[in-house]
Amino acid sequence: MRFAKPALILAVSLLIGTTLWAKPESGFGIYAGYASHSSKGEITEGAFQGLEYEVTSSGPSLGIDYQFALGDTFSLSIVWMSSAEPAKSDELIVDDAGHGMLGVQLKYWFGSTFAGVQAGNYSEILSSDEEGVSDIDGTGTGYGVVLGWESDKGGLFVTAQADMAKIKYSDAESDLTGYRLHVGYRFK
Repeated sequence: MRFAKPALILAVSLLIGTTLWAKPESGFGIYAGYASHSSKGEITEGAFQGLEYEVTSSGPSLGIDYQFALGDTFSLSIVWMSSAEPAKSDELIVDDAGHGMLGVQLKYWFGSTFAGVQAGNYSEILSSDEEGVSDIDGTGTGYGVVLGWESDKGGLFVTAQADMAKIKYSDAESDLTGYRLHVGYRFK
Protein backbone atom coordinates (compact mmCIF):
# COMPACT_ATOMS: atom_id res chain seq x y z
CA MET A 1 0.00 0.00 0.00
CA ARG A 2 2.78 2.45 0.81
CA PHE A 3 4.18 1.99 -2.73
CA ALA A 4 0.82 2.61 -4.43
CA LYS A 5 0.97 6.41 -4.28
CA PRO A 6 4.56 6.73 -5.63
CA ALA A 7 3.76 4.17 -8.36
CA LEU A 8 0.66 6.15 -9.36
CA ILE A 9 2.65 9.41 -9.47
CA LEU A 10 5.33 7.73 -11.62
CA ALA A 11 2.74 6.28 -14.04
CA VAL A 12 0.97 9.65 -14.46
CA SER A 13 4.33 11.42 -14.95
CA LEU A 14 5.36 8.95 -17.66
CA LEU A 15 1.99 9.26 -19.39
CA ILE A 16 2.08 13.06 -19.35
CA GLY A 17 5.72 13.12 -20.41
CA THR A 18 5.17 10.85 -23.41
CA THR A 19 2.05 12.69 -24.56
CA LEU A 20 3.72 16.11 -24.32
CA TRP A 21 6.26 15.12 -26.98
CA ALA A 22 3.64 14.40 -29.64
CA LYS A 23 1.94 17.03 -31.80
CA PRO A 24 -0.77 17.09 -34.49
CA GLU A 25 0.11 15.95 -37.99
CA SER A 26 -1.35 17.07 -41.31
CA GLY A 27 -2.82 14.40 -43.53
CA PHE A 28 -5.75 12.52 -44.97
CA GLY A 29 -7.69 10.23 -42.59
CA ILE A 30 -10.20 7.42 -43.06
CA TYR A 31 -12.24 5.85 -40.29
CA ALA A 32 -15.07 3.51 -39.42
CA GLY A 33 -17.12 2.93 -36.33
CA TYR A 34 -20.53 3.16 -34.76
CA ALA A 35 -23.18 5.90 -34.70
CA SER A 36 -26.33 6.37 -32.63
CA HIS A 37 -28.92 9.09 -33.28
CA SER A 38 -32.17 10.37 -31.81
CA SER A 39 -34.44 12.73 -33.73
CA LYS A 40 -37.32 14.42 -31.88
CA GLY A 41 -39.61 16.53 -33.99
CA GLU A 42 -43.02 17.85 -34.90
CA ILE A 43 -44.92 17.80 -38.18
CA THR A 44 -45.55 21.43 -39.15
CA GLU A 45 -47.89 21.09 -42.17
CA GLY A 46 -50.57 18.83 -43.58
CA ALA A 47 -53.10 16.42 -42.10
CA PHE A 48 -50.80 15.40 -39.24
CA GLN A 49 -49.79 18.95 -38.26
CA GLY A 50 -48.83 19.10 -34.59
CA LEU A 51 -47.94 15.40 -34.34
CA GLU A 52 -44.79 14.96 -32.27
CA TYR A 53 -42.50 12.06 -33.07
CA GLU A 54 -39.22 10.44 -32.12
CA VAL A 55 -36.94 8.28 -34.26
CA THR A 56 -34.00 6.37 -32.75
CA SER A 57 -31.32 4.60 -34.75
CA SER A 58 -27.90 2.99 -34.39
CA GLY A 59 -25.52 1.42 -36.87
CA PRO A 60 -22.24 1.54 -38.79
CA SER A 61 -20.53 4.84 -39.55
CA LEU A 62 -17.79 5.83 -42.01
CA GLY A 63 -15.82 9.02 -42.44
CA ILE A 64 -12.96 10.82 -44.12
CA ASP A 65 -11.14 14.00 -43.26
CA TYR A 66 -8.14 16.12 -44.06
CA GLN A 67 -6.34 17.56 -41.05
CA PHE A 68 -4.16 20.68 -41.20
CA ALA A 69 -1.68 21.00 -38.32
CA LEU A 70 -1.66 24.59 -37.02
CA GLY A 71 1.52 24.50 -34.98
CA ASP A 72 2.12 22.18 -32.04
CA THR A 73 -1.23 22.55 -30.26
CA PHE A 74 -4.02 23.17 -32.81
CA SER A 75 -5.37 21.47 -35.91
CA LEU A 76 -8.22 22.19 -38.31
CA SER A 77 -9.97 19.33 -40.13
CA ILE A 78 -12.46 19.24 -42.99
CA VAL A 79 -14.72 16.28 -42.16
CA TRP A 80 -17.33 14.16 -43.97
CA MET A 81 -19.23 11.39 -42.14
CA SER A 82 -22.07 9.11 -43.12
CA SER A 83 -24.00 6.36 -41.37
CA ALA A 84 -26.72 3.86 -42.29
CA GLU A 85 -28.76 2.79 -39.29
CA PRO A 86 -31.75 0.55 -38.61
CA ALA A 87 -34.39 2.85 -37.08
CA LYS A 88 -37.54 2.66 -35.01
CA SER A 89 -40.36 5.02 -34.15
CA ASP A 90 -43.72 4.59 -32.41
CA GLU A 91 -45.26 7.48 -34.38
CA LEU A 92 -43.81 7.15 -37.91
CA ILE A 93 -43.46 4.28 -40.37
CA VAL A 94 -39.67 4.13 -40.61
CA ASP A 95 -37.21 1.23 -40.89
CA ASP A 96 -33.91 2.92 -41.75
CA ALA A 97 -32.18 6.23 -41.12
CA GLY A 98 -29.20 7.74 -42.86
CA HIS A 99 -27.19 10.53 -41.28
CA GLY A 100 -24.47 12.65 -42.82
CA MET A 101 -22.27 15.52 -41.75
CA LEU A 102 -19.99 17.84 -43.72
CA GLY A 103 -18.13 20.29 -41.55
CA VAL A 104 -15.00 21.45 -39.80
CA GLN A 105 -13.34 20.50 -36.53
CA LEU A 106 -10.96 22.68 -34.53
CA LYS A 107 -8.90 20.61 -32.08
CA TYR A 108 -6.64 21.57 -29.20
CA TRP A 109 -3.90 19.00 -28.59
CA PHE A 110 -2.49 17.80 -25.27
CA GLY A 111 0.33 15.73 -26.77
CA SER A 112 -1.32 12.71 -28.42
CA THR A 113 -4.81 13.48 -27.07
CA PHE A 114 -7.13 16.21 -28.23
CA ALA A 115 -10.40 17.96 -27.48
CA GLY A 116 -12.27 20.12 -29.94
CA VAL A 117 -15.40 21.62 -31.36
CA GLN A 118 -17.09 21.14 -34.70
CA ALA A 119 -19.72 22.83 -36.83
CA GLY A 120 -21.31 21.83 -40.09
CA ASN A 121 -24.23 20.87 -42.25
CA TYR A 122 -26.13 17.78 -41.11
CA SER A 123 -28.55 15.63 -43.09
CA GLU A 124 -31.09 12.97 -42.21
CA ILE A 125 -32.95 10.53 -44.49
CA LEU A 126 -35.80 8.41 -43.11
CA SER A 127 -37.01 5.47 -45.19
CA SER A 128 -39.41 2.56 -44.90
CA ASP A 129 -39.52 -0.91 -46.43
CA GLU A 130 -43.33 -0.66 -46.56
CA GLU A 131 -44.76 -0.23 -50.06
CA GLY A 132 -46.23 3.19 -50.78
CA VAL A 133 -44.31 4.99 -48.01
CA SER A 134 -41.99 7.67 -49.42
CA ASP A 135 -38.52 8.46 -48.12
CA ILE A 136 -38.14 11.88 -46.52
CA ASP A 137 -34.98 13.88 -46.13
CA GLY A 138 -33.97 17.06 -44.38
CA THR A 139 -30.90 19.17 -43.66
CA GLY A 140 -29.76 21.73 -41.15
CA THR A 141 -26.85 23.21 -39.30
CA GLY A 142 -25.38 21.94 -36.09
CA TYR A 143 -22.41 21.76 -33.79
CA GLY A 144 -20.67 19.33 -31.49
CA VAL A 145 -17.64 18.30 -29.51
CA VAL A 146 -14.93 15.77 -30.30
CA LEU A 147 -12.40 13.98 -28.08
CA GLY A 148 -9.70 11.58 -29.14
CA TRP A 149 -6.22 10.19 -29.31
CA GLU A 150 -3.82 9.89 -32.24
CA SER A 151 -0.61 7.88 -32.23
CA ASP A 152 2.60 9.84 -32.73
CA LYS A 153 4.37 6.72 -34.08
CA GLY A 154 1.84 5.76 -36.75
CA GLY A 155 -1.40 6.93 -38.20
CA LEU A 156 -3.81 5.15 -35.82
CA PHE A 157 -6.43 7.35 -34.12
CA VAL A 158 -9.62 7.04 -32.07
CA THR A 159 -12.35 9.69 -31.79
CA ALA A 160 -15.61 10.09 -29.91
CA GLN A 161 -18.01 12.89 -30.73
CA ALA A 162 -21.41 14.25 -29.79
CA ASP A 163 -23.55 16.37 -32.14
CA MET A 164 -26.69 18.50 -32.00
CA ALA A 165 -28.45 19.83 -35.10
CA LYS A 166 -31.74 21.39 -36.13
CA ILE A 167 -33.11 19.47 -39.15
CA LYS A 168 -35.77 21.01 -41.41
CA TYR A 169 -37.96 18.91 -43.70
CA SER A 170 -40.57 20.24 -46.13
CA ASP A 171 -43.33 19.54 -43.57
CA ALA A 172 -41.50 18.93 -40.26
CA GLU A 173 -38.70 20.10 -37.99
CA SER A 174 -36.62 17.97 -35.65
CA ASP A 175 -33.83 18.24 -33.10
CA LEU A 176 -31.14 15.69 -33.91
CA THR A 177 -28.74 14.37 -31.29
CA GLY A 178 -25.96 12.02 -32.33
CA TYR A 179 -22.97 10.15 -30.97
CA ARG A 180 -20.16 8.54 -32.97
CA LEU A 181 -17.18 6.41 -32.01
CA HIS A 182 -14.53 5.88 -34.71
CA VAL A 183 -11.21 4.13 -35.18
CA GLY A 184 -9.15 5.34 -38.10
CA TYR A 185 -5.83 5.79 -39.81
CA ARG A 186 -4.17 9.06 -40.83
CA PHE A 187 -1.85 9.04 -43.84
CA LYS A 188 0.99 11.43 -43.00
